Amino acid sequence: MRDRVILKALILVVCLLLSFPAVAAPHAKALDSEESEFLRLINAHRAELGLPELKLSPRLTRAAEWMSRDMADKGYFSHTDSEGRDPFERMAAFGYAYSTAKGENLALGYGSAESAFRAWMGSAGHRQNMESPYYRAIGIGRAYSSTYGWFWTTDFGGLRDTEISLSLGGYSARDGSWYVYSGEQLPLATGRVVGSYPGWGVDLRIQRLVLVDGRYTWRDYASLGDTLSSSSRYSRTVSLPAGRYRVKAVFPGGRDVLRSVSGYRYLRVR
Repeated sequence: MRDRVILKALILVVCLLLSFPAVAAPHAKALDSEESEFLRLINAHRAELGLPELKLSPRLTRAAEWMSRDMADKGYFSHTDSEGRDPFERMAAFGYAYSTAKGENLALGYGSAESAFRAWMGSAGHRQNMESPYYRAIGIGRAYSSTYGWFWTTDFGGLRDTEISLSLGGYSARDGSWYVYSGEQLPLATGRVVGSYPGWGVDLRIQRLVLVDGRYTWRDYASLGDTLSSSSRYSRTVSLPAGRYRVKAVFPGGRDVLRSVSGYRYLRVR
């Protein structure tokens, strides 16, 4: 055990880290009742101070969940995790690699959201993280150890991140990494954006694989726009001639979100 665990312990880190935008990743699990209560408590406190509400970040939540679980399983208590990463390296590994203010609070031995919140409030550094006007996003995760009790992690960031889901639906088969479709109209892309604002545009960019001078190359074929509804969903249907295509979704972002680009999805139209 690299770090001796002390019950009822608190530890914090805060920094401004310059890095690169992240790409989409799988969704975090839903918060449990105590994690949800902590989110309510911290935002109620921030509202009393006239501070911006913290929005739950899928990426920061995944990082916080992993950290608490890792500490509980391996019996240590430190901002440096079992893989040797500091909080900022860990946040980036879970997709939160934005150039913005970041911080982390850790606690051990507090069974409820109320007790963890009060403990952090009683520590000047931890309270500074929770009351920082520079933060806009939070990730919350806790995990239980039968030896040490509850490990808490809260990760903070200055940017409300966007999570993209791009799916290609209605296909009759799959051929390797290619989606195969037969039909007159192709349900090209449907998906959702988490943490967005209604009215944002989605740009679905389509390229076709063509033979040029004896070599196959990707050439721009079409760019289709769509507008997010109030439920932050988008859907486009299009007619494409037979051929091989790749599609990506581009979201321009907004006040709290950097421009995001999904990975390519490949399809074959028969």
